[in-house]
Amino acid sequence: MIETVIREVREAEARAEQMQKDAYQRGKEIVLKAEAEADAQKKSTVKECKEERKTLLQDARKKALDKAQSILKKGVENATAMTEEKNSVIEDTANEVVDMLLQKYA
Repeated sequence: MIETVIREVREAEARAEQMQKDAYQRGKEIVLKAEAEADAQKKSTVKECKEERKTLLQDARKKALDKAQSILKKGVENATAMTEEKNSVIEDTANEVVDMLLQKYA
C-alpha cells in the first residue's frame, strides 16, 4: 500500500513535471510567434511610411514646381510690361529728338 502511494506520488510528480515542460514550451512558442508577428507588423508599417513619404514628397515637389512656374510667368509678364513701357518712352523721346532736328535743320 505504501509502495502504491509512493508510486502514485512519483507518477503525479512526473506528470506535473511534464505539464510544466509542456507549458514552458507552449509559452516559448507563443513568444516566438508574437515576436514574428510584431516584426512583420513593423516591416509593414515601415513600408507604408516609406510609400506615404514618397507620395508626399512627390506632391510637394509638384506644388513647388507649379509655384515656381507661376512666379516665373508673373515675372515674364512684369518684364514684358516694363519693356513695352520703356519702349514707349524711348519712342516718344526719339520722336521729340527727330522733331527738334527737323525744326533746327528744316
